[in-house]
Amino acid sequence: MDLMKQLEDEYNLGEYENFSSLLRDRLEKNQALNILTSLNTCNCCLKHTINRPSSVDEHYLQEQQSESYPDNIKMGCNCKCRHNSRHICRAINDMK
Repeated sequence: MDLMKQLEDEYNLGEYENFSSLLRDRLEKNQALNILTSLNTCNCCLKHTINRPSSVDEHYLQEQQSESYPDNIKMGCNCKCRHNSRHICRAINDMK
């Protein structure tokens, strides 16, 4: 995941309007798919496994909906697996 960290650092320089645009510019489609596959192996917390896209064919805009979680889900995880998965799906869908 060193590549994702590098891309996040580049995005933080402020040259891109959004992270998906940077991913489109910097990744080949096969790289993006490999990163998506890798992100889907993350088991950081239960919350981040809910509505995390596992393939590009899934409807990944679920984040636009109000997400509610069962009371037993721990909040406060700082992992970006679900967030980055969603951005990668946007970028890949725009590559088509």
